[in-house]
Amino acid sequence: MEADRSVSARGRTSALRAGTQDAGVTRLTEILACPSCRGELLVGPSGMVCMGEGTTFPVRDGVLRLLAGGEEKSGAERGTAHAGAWSGGRPPRTLEEAAALPRSGAASRSLAWRARARCAESLLEDLGGGSKVVVDLGAGCGWFSRMLLAAGHSPIAVDLEVAPPVGIGAIPALGHSFTEIAPVLADMESLPFRPESLDAAVAFGSLPYVRDPPLFLERLARVLRPGGEFFAAMVPVHRDARAAAQAGQAREKKLGNGPAQPSYRHFVESELLDWFRAAGLEPRVVEPSYDRAFLLSRAAKSALLRSEVARFPLVIGRRTIRAVAGAP
Repeated sequence: MEADRSVSARGRTSALRAGTQDAGVTRLTEILACPSCRGELLVGPSGMVCMGEGTTFPVRDGVLRLLAGGEEKSGAERGTAHAGAWSGGRPPRTLEEAAALPRSGAASRSLAWRARARCAESLLEDLGGGSKVVVDLGAGCGWFSRMLLAAGHSPIAVDLEVAPPVGIGAIPALGHSFTEIAPVLADMESLPFRPESLDAAVAFGSLPYVRDPPLFLERLARVLRPGGEFFAAMVPVHRDARAAAQAGQAREKKLGNGPAQPSYRHFVESELLDWFRAAGLEPRVVEPSYDRAFLLSRAAKSALLRSEVARFPLVIGRRTIRAVAGAP
């Protein structure tokens, strides 16, 4: 039986290699894993194929659709909900606006987008040079993935929303090929990556939407290479637990109570750092140099509410060796 299965696998591999291969998709076979069984993926004529289950994950409109069976509809609903939940500022309304983010264009004039730009610059400085494989989790229209590309890195943009100009479909629509930025329709919480395959991962404003942060961090640590780093950017953190709970509840109320609506969490800083450590991610906190107008707006809100308001630091976790034992 084992011999038959081996022959079958070799035959399937040969057939796939005989098909049309996109260089960008081929590169991803060393990084991505089947979202259902975590098995090996190979290049097929129309996308990627799971060697364990035989499932084909197609490339359509320049986006690799990497969702397990039955997840496409629920994923689309969650993606649409997340797309409408941009915290501060507004999402781009045209491809031109998406291409201009974060420093210019109509959508970038808000304090929130100016803060994102400052935080992005701080992150890129900390990430350093070289050509690193970096996954952009909750990438949206890919604005930060484009910054990673400009800095010489190899970005993989993951999101549940496809439709441009808000979703990752904006990436191929703006002319980027898989060899530049690989847009992948997937659930960022399922982390469909092979163990120790990533140099770095970024969650730019998306960590507050994660349903189970400790489990997510454990899974994330396993797919980072030893010494690899996770950057949680624009994370709302508090020192006071009551202020964090009240702020999170207020934000969720604004998002609505529909079944597909995402939750939104404000973090207690000490608890968040403990979760990082428990996952095998040694944390440190970096305070980006936000402009004076943004800082004054935070101070004014604190005075009005008579409560501690969130800071938005960059929380960075470096993977330690013991992270290998994390959750599957």
